Amino acid sequence: MRDVIRNNGGDVWYIVAMDEGHGFRKIFNRDYYTNAVSLFWEMNLFD
Repeated sequence: MRDVIRNNGGDVWYIVAMDEGHGFRKIFNRDYYTNAVSLFWEMNLFD
C-alpha cells in the first residue's frame, strides 16, 4: 500500500519499531508514536 500511494504522488507516514510486535508497548516507542501522530495532525489538519 505504501508503495502504491507513493507511486501515485501521495505522502505516506509510517513508523516501524524494530523492537516491537504489532503495537507500541515500550514507553520510548509509544512516546515517539504519539509525537508523530500529533505532528501529522498539526501538519495536515491545521493547514
